[in-house]
Amino acid sequence: MFRFRRELFGNSATEMTDTLNLVEAMSSLSEANDYFYNDLEWDASNPEVQDFMDIIAKHFSGR
Repeated sequence: MFRFRRELFGNSATEMTDTLNLVEAMSSLSEANDYFYNDLEWDASNPEVQDFMDIIAKHFSGR
């Protein structure tokens, strides 16, 4: 979690928590992907982004 907070959320626990709460309210992985890649403009080739999005994908596959 520290790695993601530092690398993806500017070391802001608040930003990370707010984002995770948003993800929890989303209905699909597609919606989450749209948010991260389009709204936040995350780089899909970034290894930290890839690892984080793997966790997000697992979250939605377990629903």
